[in-house]
Amino acid sequence: MVLSTGLSSVIEDGYVTRYANMAGSALLLFDYLLTLDDEIEFIWQKSWSIGKGLFIIMYVLSILCLCIHYSYWQGWSGLLTCMIVEIILQMRLYALYFLDKRILTLMVVSFILSSASTALVLGLMYNGGIGTQIETPFCLTELPDYSYAVWIPRLAFDTFLCILALIRGFQLAKDEGDSFDSSTLPSGKHLMKVLIRDSIGSYLIMFAVYLTFLTIWAKNGNLFETCFNISAGFESIVGTRTILRIRKVTNNGGPDVSASFVNDILK
Repeated sequence: MVLSTGLSSVIEDGYVTRYANMAGSALLLFDYLLTLDDEIEFIWQKSWSIGKGLFIIMYVLSILCLCIHYSYWQGWSGLLTCMIVEIILQMRLYALYFLDKRILTLMVVSFILSSASTALVLGLMYNGGIGTQIETPFCLTELPDYSYAVWIPRLAFDTFLCILALIRGFQLAKDEGDSFDSSTLPSGKHLMKVLIRDSIGSYLIMFAVYLTFLTIWAKNGNLFETCFNISAGFESIVGTRTILRIRKVTNNGGPDVSASFVNDILK
C-alpha cells in the first residue's frame, strides 16, 4: 500500500512536470508572436552585432525545449540560457555606469563564480544519471538532498545586479539630471530612465522566479524538472525583450541618441 501510494505520487509529479514543460513552451511561443514585428524590424533587418548574436542564441536554446531529446540536457541548456541573459544584463549595467571598468570587473568575477557554482551543482546532480521521457516499466534515481542549491548562486548574482541597478538609479536621481544635461544626447535622459526601469524590473522578475523554484525543489525533489523549462522561458523573454526595448528606444530617439557607450555596448 505504501509502495502504491509512493508510486502514485511520483506519477502525479511526472504529469505536473509535463504540464509545466508545456506551459514554458507556450509562454515562449506567445511572447515570440507578440514581439515578432519588433524582432523583424530591430533584429533581422539590422546588421550583425553582439546583441543580435546573443538574441538568436537565446531563442535557439529556448526553442530546443520542444525537442524530443531535450530532457537529456535541459539543465545545461537552462544554465547556458541564464548565462547569456546575465551577460546582456551586465552589458546594460556597464552602460548605465558609463563603461566603469571597476564595475565591469566586479560583475565579471561575480558572474564567473556564480556560473561555476551552478555548473558544479548540476554536474554533481547529473553524475551517472540519465533524464528521459519514459513509459512503464521504469526505475527512479534519487537526487541529492542539496540539489535545490543549484538556484542559490543565480539568486545571489541576480540580487547583486539588482543592487547595482538601484544604486545607479539613486545616484542619477540625486544628481538631478546633471549627467544627462551635460550629455550631447537630446534623449539621453529618457534612455537612462528606460535602462534603469527595465533593469530593476528584470531583476525583480528573475529573483521571484529563482526564489519560487528554489522553494519548490526544497519542498519536493520529484518536481526538479518542472522548473527548467519555465525558467528558460522566463530568462529568454527577459533577455530578448531587453535587447528589443533598447533598440526601439535608441532607434526612435534619432541618430544622436546612439551615444558611443550605448552603441558599443547595447546595440
